[in-house]
Amino acid sequence: MNVFAAASVADVVEAIGDRYETEQGVTIGVSRGASGVLCRQIENGAACDIFLPAHPAYIERLGRSNRVPMGRPCNIAGNRLALITRQGFLERDAAELDPTGDPGSRIEWMLRQAKRVAIANPDHAPAGRYAREVIDALPPIAGLSDKLVYGADVRMAARYVAEGAIDCGFVYQSDARAFADRIGSVIAVPPDLHAPIVYEACVIGNSEKAAAFVAYLASEAAAPIWREYGFESTPDLTTSSR
Repeated sequence: MNVFAAASVADVVEAIGDRYETEQGVTIGVSRGASGVLCRQIENGAACDIFLPAHPAYIERLGRSNRVPMGRPCNIAGNRLALITRQGFLERDAAELDPTGDPGSRIEWMLRQAKRVAIANPDHAPAGRYAREVIDALPPIAGLSDKLVYGADVRMAARYVAEGAIDCGFVYQSDARAFADRIGSVIAVPPDLHAPIVYEACVIGNSEKAAAFVAYLASEAAAPIWREYGFESTPDLTTSSR
């Protein structure tokens, strides 16, 4: 069984797949990448049993095309956005900021100080779209657009910061956890600055085995693994103020 999973969610899907293989004897293969790239591959006939992008819009796109037989989408998990910094970036100055203060103001301050800011490419990766929403919600920052460096997907954006090549970047909280020992500060982005982050999965075709694995991904049995990787096992569908 082949699962096309967004880069941000591929590791946890592999972990859940390993457990499922042990319990059910079904081999799970995970192909990872930016959601838009994976969607285009499916549209072009790539062999895929389950599609799990980082934004429901890509499942909706497949549905509108009528080129791919697919099942009903299922809510799987939720996530949050965070601003991460490279190790050593403004640590002394950042320590003087009130940690209980407005996170939006702290993020704005970090963006003003940074020379370069990493985000996922918003043309292909939902994390980049969410980052754009946050930037648009903040007071204008002169020259910010010239500071932006685009990663092919959100994991690439996180890697730029973890390797010290970029001062800070917008990633999911699950990515911040994955790179925790290689980054500096982590500032949670207020959820009202962007649309809710929800992961949906859908079966491509009509495979009963694929439908069973989608159900397992959304089950209580899988919930602890989602949380271990920094996701919210129950998606937060609270409507954003934006």
